[in-house]
Amino acid sequence: MVQRIRSWGHNLRDGLWFVPALMTSVAVVLALLLVRVDQRLLLDRRAEAMWLFGGGAEGARGVLTAISSTMITVTGVVFSITIVALQLASSQFTPRVLRSFTGDRGNQIVLGAFISTFTFALLVLRAVRSATEDGQTFVPSVSVTMAIALTLASIGLLIYYIHHAARSIQAAVVIDRAANDALGVIDGLFPADVGHPVDPAAEFPLLTAPGTPVRSVGSGYVQAINADSLFDLADRDQLVVRLEPRIGEFVLPG
Repeated sequence: MVQRIRSWGHNLRDGLWFVPALMTSVAVVLALLLVRVDQRLLLDRRAEAMWLFGGGAEGARGVLTAISSTMITVTGVVFSITIVALQLASSQFTPRVLRSFTGDRGNQIVLGAFISTFTFALLVLRAVRSATEDGQTFVPSVSVTMAIALTLASIGLLIYYIHHAARSIQAAVVIDRAANDALGVIDGLFPADVGHPVDPAAEFPLLTAPGTPVRSVGSGYVQAINADSLFDLADRDQLVVRLEPRIGEFVLPG
């Protein structure tokens, strides 16, 4: 069970969807809150002197429409081109390039910033009302100003992403990441205290009784082995456990 939770955590960390989904959820909440703030500032004359968006309803609609359409277009084009470049790099170097791309925190944040800016602008757009609709004009100045600020931040992240993506497919960077991943796995499987037994080694007699095989209930690749649970089970019941399949091998049912 613990190993499954760890595997689920690794998949969540290396997935390209979790951080963007979290940032998009924050953008939804932020848009709803700022629209409420705009509704309260509508009756406050001091808000007119603040450094906020000063256009009318049509101007706000134009700005928000431009932001939403531009951000979703930039997101699709940039990441499509990047995937093509990564596929070429993976065929020349190693398929680890694709996994390092999806698990890279910078890529996740950039994608989340683009999508959350699009979502924020789209939600604020629905709150803009002109006098011809219900007789009262409502321009969420704070929300529109925040949308402009998020767009400027996204432009900066786009510049960073282009540099980061071009650097991530270089041979030296790919090799360095693969080496760091391998060293991390080795440190996890073989910590520093391995090789120094707590108790003196016991003499095991020759195994003459037949063992009990543990058969696989499904097919797939062995992703992880919960060694701690196996050690506890063997120590409690005085068993000798022999592992036939190794991590990375494919097993069939039975």
